[in-house]
Amino acid sequence: MPNLLARLLTRSFPGKSDTQFQPLGPEASDPKPDTPAGYESRAFRLWLDLLPTSDSHSPRILDLGRVHAQTLSFFQQLGARLGVMDLDLTSVGTAFEMQLDGYRDWGPFDGVLGWDIPNYLAEEELLVLGKWLETHTTAPCPTLICMATRTPYADSPAKYSIETATTLIAENSGDISRNERHPPNVLKRAWPAFEPNRSYLLRNGMQEFVFTRSENP
Repeated sequence: MPNLLARLLTRSFPGKSDTQFQPLGPEASDPKPDTPAGYESRAFRLWLDLLPTSDSHSPRILDLGRVHAQTLSFFQQLGARLGVMDLDLTSVGTAFEMQLDGYRDWGPFDGVLGWDIPNYLAEEELLVLGKWLETHTTAPCPTLICMATRTPYADSPAKYSIETATTLIAENSGDISRNERHPPNVLKRAWPAFEPNRSYLLRNGMQEFVFTRSENP
């Protein structure tokens, strides 16, 4: 059985059920320079606004990274069901596909936090992950990822924690000695069900993207 963590949280989650489509284009955000910690994430704020909610529906969220206690606390206070998929990013090809198959009974999810995971997957693994997400999510499923715009960058994905609705903390999580730099068209080929909604360029060379899932990919 895969290494997973899921918690059922019961309070209602405030947020907008519908947000008008915004054109894609880099917008300056404001990370604190030269620190691994807090930065203002306008992408995360938008992600929250796009998350479908109602008085009778507790949103189901998938976190692809290693969960942080602060993140659990954030969603506990907001009332959401959180599934955490701690992916082994050293597995490639068939091994990666088999790893995802272990989560075939999960979902469907209303939102995805992908963090900087795509930077550590080859195009083949991105395609497998895209197919999995297409099967296990429901529209509009806001999806947040961080893509590297220049090299070099960290040899391992950051461990993200959610401090507030506008503040994230990214900490180095160890060395896996594997990274990929993908142009945006690679992700579009790999995740055809997801359309870019908005992007925010960070001063550290990362770019945050918010994608939304189409009704009929």
